[in-house]
Amino acid sequence: MFIANEQLNKLNLGIIEEPRIMLVSITLPKQFQLKVKQLLTELKDVFAWNYMELKRIPKPICEHKIELIADARPIKQHAYQMNLNYAQRVREDLDKLLDAQFIFPIQTTQWLSLFVILPKKNEKL
Repeated sequence: MFIANEQLNKLNLGIIEEPRIMLVSITLPKQFQLKVKQLLTELKDVFAWNYMELKRIPKPICEHKIELIADARPIKQHAYQMNLNYAQRVREDLDKLLDAQFIFPIQTTQWLSLFVILPKKNEKL
């Protein structure tokens, strides 16, 4: 669980050229922090560190479909302009997902939702 303003210790489970950062609370006893680091180091190959590594997850585990009501009609939403501060970051994330073939473009659809981008407490979007 992430607690706002909690002091965190960054553990690099990778190498300098290719960091694998994990965050551990500094409120944990030092001995427990060392055990956590040892465990995470042993199991670091089970984490997906980027979108390309997500391709190894079997589709039946991660793929989902949104079941729609057969006679439902789409509701038109008004378009709005995305905050320009967020637009580039959203484009970068979408490009990563497209490159990893985790998502794919479609030609047309009647069902479409607009992005709602909000900053989290940890400053990510």
